[in-house]
Amino acid sequence: MARRVLRHHLDAEASILGGVILRNEVLAELDTLEIDDFYHHQHKVVFEAMRNLEVAQQPIDVVTLEAEIGKKGKLGAVGGIAFLGELALRVPTVDNVLAYADLVRKASQMRQLTLTTSELCEQTYEEDADPDELVSMAFASLSKIENRRVETAGPIGEVIKRRVRELEEQWAAKARGEVVWLGAPTGVKALDRKIGGYPFGDVAMIAGRPGMGKSALALAATEATVAAGFGVDVYSSEGGERMYADRLIARKAKVAIEKLKTGDLSPAESSRISHAMMWYGQRSHLWRLDDRGGLSAVDIVRSVRKHRRKLKTRLVVVDYLQILKRREGASENEALEEIINVFGQAAPGDDIAWLLVSQLNRDVEKRPDKRPQKSDLRGSGALEQVARLIVAPYRGSYYYDDPKRDVDYECTCQRTCARDAYCPSTPTAEQFESTAQVLVVKNNNGPEGRVFASWNGPTTEIW
Repeated sequence: MARRVLRHHLDAEASILGGVILRNEVLAELDTLEIDDFYHHQHKVVFEAMRNLEVAQQPIDVVTLEAEIGKKGKLGAVGGIAFLGELALRVPTVDNVLAYADLVRKASQMRQLTLTTSELCEQTYEEDADPDELVSMAFASLSKIENRRVETAGPIGEVIKRRVRELEEQWAAKARGEVVWLGAPTGVKALDRKIGGYPFGDVAMIAGRPGMGKSALALAATEATVAAGFGVDVYSSEGGERMYADRLIARKAKVAIEKLKTGDLSPAESSRISHAMMWYGQRSHLWRLDDRGGLSAVDIVRSVRKHRRKLKTRLVVVDYLQILKRREGASENEALEEIINVFGQAAPGDDIAWLLVSQLNRDVEKRPDKRPQKSDLRGSGALEQVARLIVAPYRGSYYYDDPKRDVDYECTCQRTCARDAYCPSTPTAEQFESTAQVLVVKNNNGPEGRVFASWNGPTTEIW
Protein backbone atom coordinates (compact mmCIF):
# COMPACT_ATOMS: atom_id res chain seq x y z
CA MET A 1 0.00 0.00 0.00
CA ALA A 2 1.32 3.46 -0.94
CA ARG A 3 2.57 5.59 1.94
CA ARG A 4 0.12 8.33 2.78
CA VAL A 5 1.44 11.90 3.00
CA LEU A 6 -0.08 14.75 4.97
CA ARG A 7 -2.04 17.22 2.85
CA HIS A 8 0.03 20.06 1.39
CA HIS A 9 0.34 22.40 -1.65
CA LEU A 10 4.02 23.10 -2.35
CA ASP A 11 3.36 24.99 -5.60
CA ALA A 12 0.84 27.25 -3.86
CA GLU A 13 3.30 27.89 -1.02
CA ALA A 14 6.09 28.82 -3.43
CA SER A 15 3.75 31.05 -5.47
CA ILE A 16 2.74 32.97 -2.34
CA LEU A 17 6.39 33.67 -1.50
CA GLY A 18 7.19 34.65 -5.08
CA GLY A 19 4.21 37.00 -5.17
CA VAL A 20 5.39 38.76 -2.01
CA ILE A 21 8.90 39.21 -3.40
CA LEU A 22 7.54 40.84 -6.56
CA ARG A 23 4.83 42.89 -4.84
CA ASN A 24 5.54 43.50 -1.17
CA GLU A 25 2.08 44.95 -0.49
CA VAL A 26 0.60 41.47 -1.02
CA LEU A 27 1.90 40.46 2.42
CA ALA A 28 -0.58 42.80 4.13
CA GLU A 29 -3.39 40.75 2.59
CA LEU A 30 -2.07 37.55 4.19
CA ASP A 31 -2.70 38.50 7.82
CA THR A 32 -4.57 35.25 8.52
CA LEU A 33 -1.75 33.05 7.20
CA GLU A 34 0.63 31.73 9.83
CA ILE A 35 4.18 30.43 9.53
CA ASP A 36 3.15 26.92 10.57
CA ASP A 37 0.56 26.83 7.77
CA PHE A 38 3.47 26.20 5.39
CA TYR A 39 4.38 22.52 5.00
CA HIS A 40 7.87 22.83 3.49
CA HIS A 41 10.59 23.82 6.00
CA GLN A 42 12.28 26.12 3.48
CA HIS A 43 9.01 27.94 2.90
CA LYS A 44 8.51 28.38 6.66
CA VAL A 45 11.93 29.99 7.01
CA VAL A 46 11.37 32.37 4.10
CA PHE A 47 7.89 33.42 5.24
CA GLU A 48 9.17 34.08 8.78
CA ALA A 49 11.93 36.27 7.31
CA MET A 50 9.32 38.17 5.27
CA ARG A 51 7.30 38.85 8.42
CA ASN A 52 10.42 40.10 10.21
CA LEU A 53 11.27 42.47 7.35
CA GLU A 54 7.68 43.70 7.29
CA VAL A 55 7.80 44.55 11.00
CA ALA A 56 11.13 46.33 10.48
CA GLN A 57 9.56 48.26 7.57
CA GLN A 58 12.28 46.98 5.23
CA PRO A 59 11.79 46.12 1.55
CA ILE A 60 11.34 42.43 0.79
CA ASP A 61 13.47 41.17 -2.08
CA VAL A 62 16.09 38.49 -2.75
CA VAL A 63 18.89 40.59 -1.27
CA THR A 64 17.13 41.57 1.98
CA LEU A 65 15.80 38.04 2.44
CA GLU A 66 19.28 36.61 2.00
CA ALA A 67 20.59 38.97 4.69
CA GLU A 68 17.70 38.29 7.10
CA ILE A 69 17.87 34.50 6.73
CA GLY A 70 21.66 34.56 6.92
CA LYS A 71 21.43 36.53 10.16
CA LYS A 72 19.52 33.58 11.64
CA GLY A 73 22.10 31.11 10.31
CA LYS A 74 19.55 29.36 8.10
CA LEU A 75 20.63 30.36 4.60
CA GLY A 76 22.19 26.99 3.87
CA ALA A 77 19.08 25.19 5.09
CA VAL A 78 16.89 26.95 2.52
CA GLY A 79 19.21 26.41 -0.43
CA GLY A 80 20.87 29.80 -0.52
CA ILE A 81 20.40 32.64 -2.96
CA ALA A 82 19.54 30.24 -5.78
CA PHE A 83 16.37 29.07 -4.02
CA LEU A 84 15.29 32.65 -3.36
CA GLY A 85 15.92 33.52 -7.00
CA GLU A 86 13.68 30.65 -8.11
CA LEU A 87 10.87 31.99 -5.92
CA ALA A 88 11.15 35.39 -7.59
CA LEU A 89 10.34 33.79 -10.94
CA ARG A 90 6.78 33.16 -9.75
CA VAL A 91 4.56 35.96 -11.10
CA PRO A 92 1.00 35.50 -9.79
CA THR A 93 -1.48 38.36 -9.51
CA VAL A 94 -2.62 39.61 -6.12
CA ASP A 95 -5.92 37.79 -6.51
CA ASN A 96 -4.10 34.55 -7.26
CA VAL A 97 -1.93 34.91 -4.17
CA LEU A 98 -5.04 35.17 -1.97
CA ALA A 99 -6.45 32.04 -3.62
CA TYR A 100 -3.16 30.20 -3.05
CA ALA A 101 -3.20 31.31 0.61
CA ASP A 102 -6.65 29.76 1.00
CA LEU A 103 -5.34 26.46 -0.40
CA VAL A 104 -2.36 26.52 1.97
CA ARG A 105 -4.51 27.36 5.01
CA LYS A 106 -7.02 24.59 4.28
CA ALA A 107 -4.21 22.07 3.76
CA SER A 108 -2.79 23.15 7.13
CA GLN A 109 -6.16 22.57 8.78
CA MET A 110 -6.37 19.11 7.23
CA ARG A 111 -2.93 18.26 8.61
CA GLN A 112 -4.00 19.44 12.07
CA LEU A 113 -7.14 17.30 11.83
CA THR A 114 -5.13 14.29 10.74
CA LEU A 115 -2.58 14.62 13.53
CA THR A 116 -5.20 15.37 16.20
CA THR A 117 -7.46 12.46 15.32
CA SER A 118 -4.49 10.09 14.97
CA GLU A 119 -3.21 11.05 18.41
CA LEU A 120 -6.65 10.58 19.95
CA CYS A 121 -7.05 7.25 18.22
CA GLU A 122 -3.73 6.06 19.67
CA GLN A 123 -4.78 7.10 23.18
CA THR A 124 -7.99 5.08 22.99
CA TYR A 125 -5.85 1.91 23.07
CA GLU A 126 -4.25 2.84 26.40
CA GLU A 127 -5.64 0.79 29.29
CA ASP A 128 -5.99 3.73 31.69
CA ALA A 129 -7.59 6.04 29.10
CA ASP A 130 -10.61 7.99 30.41
CA PRO A 131 -13.28 8.36 27.68
CA ASP A 132 -14.68 11.57 29.18
CA GLU A 133 -11.23 13.15 29.27
CA LEU A 134 -10.54 12.07 25.69
CA VAL A 135 -13.84 13.56 24.52
CA SER A 136 -12.92 16.83 26.26
CA MET A 137 -9.50 16.82 24.61
CA ALA A 138 -11.05 16.11 21.23
CA PHE A 139 -13.55 18.93 21.58
CA ALA A 140 -10.91 21.44 22.69
CA SER A 141 -8.55 20.47 19.86
CA LEU A 142 -11.23 20.50 17.17
CA SER A 143 -12.68 23.80 18.44
CA LYS A 144 -9.23 25.36 18.16
CA ILE A 145 -8.98 24.22 14.53
CA GLU A 146 -12.54 25.35 13.79
CA ASN A 147 -11.91 28.81 15.23
CA ARG A 148 -9.17 29.36 12.65
CA ARG A 149 -11.79 29.60 9.94
CA VAL A 150 -11.61 33.05 8.46
CA GLU A 151 -14.74 35.16 8.15
CA THR A 152 -15.31 36.85 4.83
CA ALA A 153 -14.17 40.45 5.07
CA GLY A 154 -14.43 43.30 2.64
CA PRO A 155 -13.96 47.04 2.12
CA ILE A 156 -15.43 49.20 4.87
CA GLY A 157 -18.02 50.51 2.42
CA GLU A 158 -19.40 47.00 1.94
CA VAL A 159 -19.33 46.37 5.69
CA ILE A 160 -21.32 49.55 6.28
CA LYS A 161 -23.84 48.62 3.58
CA ARG A 162 -24.45 45.20 5.15
CA ARG A 163 -24.84 46.74 8.58
CA VAL A 164 -27.27 49.40 7.32
CA ARG A 165 -29.39 46.70 5.67
CA GLU A 166 -29.54 44.84 8.99
CA LEU A 167 -30.52 48.04 10.80
CA GLU A 168 -33.18 48.86 8.20
CA GLU A 169 -34.71 45.42 8.72
CA GLN A 170 -34.77 46.05 12.48
CA TRP A 171 -36.32 49.50 12.02
CA ALA A 172 -38.96 48.09 9.68
CA ALA A 173 -39.82 45.35 12.16
CA LYS A 174 -40.09 47.93 14.93
CA ALA A 175 -42.34 50.11 12.75
CA ARG A 176 -44.63 47.07 12.28
CA GLY A 177 -44.96 46.88 16.03
CA GLU A 178 -42.68 43.87 16.39
CA VAL A 179 -40.29 43.56 19.32
CA VAL A 180 -36.68 43.54 18.14
CA TRP A 181 -34.29 41.76 20.52
CA LEU A 182 -30.54 42.15 20.14
CA GLY A 183 -30.02 39.77 23.04
CA ALA A 184 -31.98 37.41 25.26
CA PRO A 185 -34.31 39.40 27.56
CA THR A 186 -33.19 39.54 31.17
CA GLY A 187 -36.62 39.57 32.78
CA VAL A 188 -35.73 42.82 34.60
CA LYS A 189 -37.01 45.79 32.57
CA ALA A 190 -34.52 48.28 34.00
CA LEU A 191 -31.68 45.90 33.17
CA ASP A 192 -32.98 45.38 29.61
CA ARG A 193 -32.97 49.13 29.11
CA LYS A 194 -29.39 49.37 30.35
CA ILE A 195 -27.73 46.44 28.54
CA GLY A 196 -30.22 45.48 25.81
CA GLY A 197 -30.44 41.86 26.96
CA TYR A 198 -27.83 39.13 27.26
CA PRO A 199 -25.99 39.43 23.92
CA PHE A 200 -26.42 36.74 21.27
CA GLY A 201 -23.16 35.11 20.23
CA ASP A 202 -21.41 36.04 23.47
CA VAL A 203 -20.78 34.72 26.97
CA ALA A 204 -22.52 36.61 29.80
CA MET A 205 -22.28 35.84 33.49
CA ILE A 206 -24.38 36.21 36.62
CA ALA A 207 -22.04 36.29 39.60
CA GLY A 208 -22.87 36.59 43.28
CA ARG A 209 -22.56 35.28 46.80
CA PRO A 210 -25.05 32.71 48.14
CA GLY A 211 -28.48 34.17 48.89
CA MET A 212 -28.13 37.16 46.56
CA GLY A 213 -30.56 35.88 43.91
CA LYS A 214 -28.30 34.47 41.19
CA SER A 215 -30.67 31.64 40.29
CA ALA A 216 -33.68 33.97 40.56
CA LEU A 217 -32.06 36.32 38.04
CA ALA A 218 -31.33 33.39 35.73
CA LEU A 219 -34.96 32.22 36.07
CA ALA A 220 -36.16 35.70 35.16
CA ALA A 221 -34.13 35.52 31.95
CA THR A 222 -35.37 32.05 31.01
CA GLU A 223 -39.01 32.99 31.57
CA ALA A 224 -38.71 36.28 29.66
CA THR A 225 -36.84 34.62 26.79
CA VAL A 226 -39.46 31.91 26.42
CA ALA A 227 -42.21 34.55 26.60
CA ALA A 228 -40.48 36.29 23.67
CA GLY A 229 -40.79 33.07 21.65
CA PHE A 230 -37.16 31.93 21.89
CA GLY A 231 -35.92 28.49 22.94
CA VAL A 232 -34.02 28.08 26.21
CA ASP A 233 -31.69 25.23 27.20
CA VAL A 234 -31.06 25.06 30.96
CA TYR A 235 -28.36 23.00 32.73
CA SER A 236 -28.93 23.00 36.47
CA SER A 237 -27.96 20.10 38.70
CA GLU A 238 -28.27 22.07 41.95
CA GLY A 239 -31.33 20.64 43.67
CA GLY A 240 -32.55 18.58 40.72
CA GLU A 241 -35.69 18.89 38.63
CA ARG A 242 -38.09 19.07 41.61
CA MET A 243 -36.36 22.09 43.08
CA TYR A 244 -36.23 23.75 39.67
CA ALA A 245 -39.93 23.07 39.08
CA ASP A 246 -40.80 24.46 42.53
CA ARG A 247 -38.92 27.65 41.75
CA LEU A 248 -40.68 28.05 38.41
CA ILE A 249 -44.15 27.49 39.84
CA ALA A 250 -43.52 29.75 42.86
CA ARG A 251 -42.20 32.51 40.61
CA LYS A 252 -45.00 32.43 38.06
CA ALA A 253 -47.83 31.86 40.54
CA LYS A 254 -46.38 34.27 43.13
CA VAL A 255 -46.70 31.62 45.82
CA ALA A 256 -44.09 30.98 48.51
CA ILE A 257 -42.10 27.79 47.91
CA GLU A 258 -42.82 26.58 51.45
CA LYS A 259 -46.56 26.79 50.75
CA LEU A 260 -46.11 24.59 47.69
CA LYS A 261 -44.48 21.94 49.84
CA THR A 262 -47.03 22.07 52.69
CA GLY A 263 -50.08 22.46 50.46
CA ASP A 264 -51.41 25.25 52.69
CA LEU A 265 -52.84 27.18 49.75
CA SER A 266 -55.70 29.60 49.41
CA PRO A 267 -58.20 29.19 46.53
CA ALA A 268 -56.58 32.19 44.81
CA GLU A 269 -53.13 30.66 45.12
CA SER A 270 -54.35 27.31 43.79
CA SER A 271 -55.88 29.13 40.83
CA ARG A 272 -52.60 30.96 40.12
CA ILE A 273 -50.71 27.66 40.25
CA SER A 274 -53.11 26.19 37.67
CA HIS A 275 -52.56 29.18 35.40
CA ALA A 276 -48.78 28.86 35.85
CA MET A 277 -48.90 25.19 34.85
CA MET A 278 -50.93 26.12 31.78
CA TRP A 279 -48.48 28.88 30.85
CA TYR A 280 -45.48 26.58 31.08
CA GLY A 281 -47.34 23.77 29.30
CA GLN A 282 -48.04 26.00 26.31
CA ARG A 283 -44.34 26.81 26.02
CA SER A 284 -42.83 23.48 26.95
CA HIS A 285 -41.54 22.98 23.39
CA LEU A 286 -39.28 26.02 23.90
CA TRP A 287 -37.84 25.07 27.27
CA ARG A 288 -35.53 22.19 28.09
CA LEU A 289 -34.03 21.26 31.47
CA ASP A 290 -31.03 18.98 31.93
CA ASP A 291 -30.48 18.27 35.64
CA ARG A 292 -27.83 15.55 35.29
CA GLY A 293 -24.92 15.86 37.67
CA GLY A 294 -21.31 15.42 36.59
CA LEU A 295 -21.63 17.22 33.26
CA SER A 296 -18.53 18.85 31.80
CA ALA A 297 -18.47 22.03 29.73
CA VAL A 298 -17.87 19.90 26.65
CA ASP A 299 -20.90 17.73 27.48
CA ILE A 300 -23.06 20.85 27.67
CA VAL A 301 -21.85 22.33 24.37
CA ARG A 302 -22.43 19.00 22.59
CA SER A 303 -25.90 18.74 24.11
CA VAL A 304 -26.81 22.31 23.10
CA ARG A 305 -25.74 21.68 19.51
CA LYS A 306 -27.69 18.44 19.45
CA HIS A 307 -30.97 20.06 20.53
CA ARG A 308 -30.69 23.64 19.25
CA ARG A 309 -32.42 23.11 15.90
CA LYS A 310 -35.49 21.47 17.38
CA LEU A 311 -35.60 23.82 20.36
CA LYS A 312 -34.70 26.95 18.35
CA THR A 313 -32.29 27.79 21.15
CA ARG A 314 -31.34 31.44 21.72
CA LEU A 315 -30.39 31.24 25.41
CA VAL A 316 -28.33 28.67 27.32
CA VAL A 317 -28.24 28.87 31.12
CA VAL A 318 -25.57 27.00 33.11
CA ASP A 319 -26.25 27.09 36.87
CA TYR A 320 -23.52 27.03 38.01
CA LEU A 321 -19.88 26.90 36.81
CA GLN A 322 -18.18 25.70 39.98
CA ILE A 323 -20.10 22.40 40.09
CA LEU A 324 -19.31 21.33 36.53
CA LYS A 325 -17.08 18.30 36.08
CA ARG A 326 -13.39 19.16 36.13
CA ARG A 327 -10.33 17.55 34.64
CA GLU A 328 -8.80 15.19 37.16
CA GLY A 329 -5.75 16.69 38.83
CA ALA A 330 -6.50 20.26 37.74
CA SER A 331 -6.48 23.05 40.31
CA GLU A 332 -9.60 25.18 40.68
CA ASN A 333 -8.04 27.99 38.64
CA GLU A 334 -6.92 25.63 35.88
CA ALA A 335 -10.27 23.85 35.79
CA LEU A 336 -12.33 27.05 35.63
CA GLU A 337 -10.07 28.45 32.92
CA GLU A 338 -10.55 25.32 30.83
CA ILE A 339 -14.31 25.36 31.42
CA ILE A 340 -14.86 29.02 30.53
CA ASN A 341 -12.64 28.71 27.44
CA VAL A 342 -14.84 25.89 26.12
CA PHE A 343 -17.89 28.15 26.36
CA GLY A 344 -15.93 31.09 24.99
CA GLN A 345 -14.91 29.08 21.92
CA ALA A 346 -18.46 27.86 21.33
CA ALA A 347 -20.23 31.23 21.64
CA PRO A 348 -19.07 33.12 18.51
CA GLY A 349 -20.10 30.35 16.13
CA ASP A 350 -23.65 30.05 17.49
CA ASP A 351 -26.16 32.92 17.53
CA ILE A 352 -26.95 32.04 21.14
CA ALA A 353 -26.61 33.93 24.41
CA TRP A 354 -24.61 31.85 26.89
CA LEU A 355 -25.54 32.82 30.46
CA LEU A 356 -23.24 31.30 33.07
CA VAL A 357 -23.92 31.50 36.79
CA SER A 358 -20.85 31.75 39.02
CA GLN A 359 -20.00 32.05 42.68
CA LEU A 360 -17.98 34.98 44.02
CA ASN A 361 -15.16 34.56 46.52
CA ARG A 362 -15.43 35.51 50.20
CA ASP A 363 -13.57 38.81 49.83
CA VAL A 364 -16.99 40.46 49.46
CA GLU A 365 -17.81 39.64 53.08
CA LYS A 366 -14.68 41.40 54.37
CA ARG A 367 -15.56 44.86 53.01
CA PRO A 368 -17.88 47.41 54.65
CA ASP A 369 -19.49 47.93 51.23
CA LYS A 370 -20.43 44.40 50.27
CA ARG A 371 -21.45 45.12 46.71
CA PRO A 372 -19.56 42.75 44.40
CA GLN A 373 -16.76 43.73 42.05
CA LYS A 374 -15.07 42.04 39.08
CA SER A 375 -12.11 41.16 41.26
CA ASP A 376 -14.41 39.02 43.43
CA LEU A 377 -14.90 36.41 40.70
CA ARG A 378 -14.00 33.09 42.21
CA GLY A 379 -11.25 30.88 40.92
CA SER A 380 -9.81 32.32 37.74
CA GLY A 381 -9.06 35.58 35.94
CA ALA A 382 -10.16 33.80 32.77
CA LEU A 383 -13.80 34.21 33.85
CA GLU A 384 -13.48 37.99 33.68
CA GLN A 385 -11.51 37.80 30.44
CA VAL A 386 -13.92 35.58 28.49
CA ALA A 387 -17.28 36.91 29.73
CA ARG A 388 -18.17 40.06 27.78
CA LEU A 389 -20.95 40.97 30.21
CA ILE A 390 -21.02 40.34 33.96
CA VAL A 391 -23.96 41.23 36.19
CA ALA A 392 -24.04 40.73 39.94
CA PRO A 393 -27.22 40.70 42.07
CA TYR A 394 -26.92 42.28 45.50
CA ARG A 395 -29.37 42.63 48.39
CA GLY A 396 -28.31 44.88 51.24
CA SER A 397 -31.05 43.52 53.52
CA TYR A 398 -29.22 40.18 53.55
CA TYR A 399 -26.35 41.84 55.44
CA TYR A 400 -27.82 44.84 57.27
CA ASP A 401 -30.95 45.79 59.21
CA ASP A 402 -30.82 49.39 57.98
CA PRO A 403 -30.11 50.58 54.42
CA LYS A 404 -26.88 52.47 53.79
CA ARG A 405 -27.01 55.72 51.87
CA ASP A 406 -25.23 55.63 48.46
CA VAL A 407 -24.95 51.86 48.81
CA ASP A 408 -28.51 50.59 49.19
CA TYR A 409 -30.33 53.69 47.99
CA GLU A 410 -29.63 56.97 46.26
CA CYS A 411 -30.21 60.28 47.99
CA THR A 412 -32.59 62.40 45.87
CA CYS A 413 -32.33 65.44 48.13
CA GLN A 414 -29.41 66.91 46.20
CA ARG A 415 -27.36 66.58 49.40
CA THR A 416 -29.52 69.15 51.23
CA CYS A 417 -30.01 66.64 54.06
CA ALA A 418 -27.16 66.33 56.53
CA ARG A 419 -24.87 63.35 56.18
CA ASP A 420 -25.71 62.09 59.66
CA ALA A 421 -29.40 63.06 59.58
CA TYR A 422 -32.43 61.23 58.31
CA CYS A 423 -32.78 61.34 54.52
CA PRO A 424 -36.32 61.42 53.08
CA SER A 425 -35.12 59.02 50.34
CA THR A 426 -34.40 56.31 52.91
CA PRO A 427 -36.52 53.21 52.09
CA THR A 428 -38.80 51.73 54.71
CA ALA A 429 -37.94 48.35 56.20
CA GLU A 430 -40.44 46.69 53.85
CA GLN A 431 -39.05 48.50 50.80
CA PHE A 432 -35.49 47.62 51.83
CA GLU A 433 -36.40 43.94 52.12
CA SER A 434 -38.16 43.88 48.76
CA THR A 435 -35.43 45.66 46.76
CA ALA A 436 -32.50 44.11 44.92
CA GLN A 437 -29.73 45.70 42.94
CA VAL A 438 -28.27 44.31 39.74
CA LEU A 439 -24.76 45.64 39.27
CA VAL A 440 -23.35 45.66 35.74
CA VAL A 441 -19.69 45.20 36.67
CA LYS A 442 -18.47 44.54 33.13
CA ASN A 443 -20.04 45.42 29.80
CA ASN A 444 -17.94 45.37 26.63
CA ASN A 445 -20.85 46.65 24.57
CA GLY A 446 -22.19 49.47 26.71
CA PRO A 447 -22.39 51.18 30.09
CA GLU A 448 -21.69 49.70 33.49
CA GLY A 449 -23.44 50.78 36.68
CA ARG A 450 -26.48 49.47 38.55
CA VAL A 451 -30.24 49.18 38.33
CA PHE A 452 -32.78 48.62 41.08
CA ALA A 453 -35.23 45.73 40.85
CA SER A 454 -38.09 44.33 42.90
CA TRP A 455 -37.41 41.20 44.91
CA ASN A 456 -39.65 38.58 46.49
CA GLY A 457 -37.50 36.01 48.24
CA PRO A 458 -40.18 33.44 49.15
CA THR A 459 -41.12 33.11 45.47
CA THR A 460 -37.52 33.57 44.21
CA GLU A 461 -38.87 36.36 42.03
CA ILE A 462 -36.93 39.34 40.70
CA TRP A 463 -38.34 41.75 38.13
